[in-house]
Amino acid sequence: LDEVVTVTATALDAVPRSAMKVKLQVGEQMTLRNLLYCMIVGSGNDAATVIAEHIGGNQQKFVEMMNKRAKELGCTGTTFMNAHGLHDPKQVTTARDMAKITTKVLDYPEFMTIFGTDKYSVPATNTSAARYLITVNYMLDIEYRFSFYNSKVTGGRTGITEFDERCLVVTAQDDDSTFVGVIL
Repeated sequence: LDEVVTVTATALDAVPRSAMKVKLQVGEQMTLRNLLYCMIVGSGNDAATVIAEHIGGNQQKFVEMMNKRAKELGCTGTTFMNAHGLHDPKQVTTARDMAKITTKVLDYPEFMTIFGTDKYSVPATNTSAARYLITVNYMLDIEYRFSFYNSKVTGGRTGITEFDERCLVVTAQDDDSTFVGVIL
């Protein structure tokens, strides 16, 4: 996660103009960890494509990796077509499959830390001032969204596109029980 990633024009060009972005810039260098914060806390679709290109070599190879891993996890109703998650008529999933994927990420404490972060300050980079990110998952944000906050919620990610209504994947802990909730 400390590996430094350089943002490319190819990765940024893969993100639709209307997408949520953290305004990454071509040539900008950032750690993979901070890109994950940008993607998860900051809703940065641009960060998702930069990560995908870095891990997979290009978007298509990363999508192939995503689909292969989904099948390994027993996801039978999921086909990914892009790394940013925005609408594609061929990209489909089910709540059950999203729950299977989310259950697997519970095994990664560092990911769960990022998944459960409500606010994060990304340090300045070679091309950008520091960025301050605030989650849009209201159940994590006690300061700004107190009426929705729930202390048992340990992580979550929201989603919305022009074609899909609001979606939510959330994790929670109560005593010794861990819960995964998915709303599509």
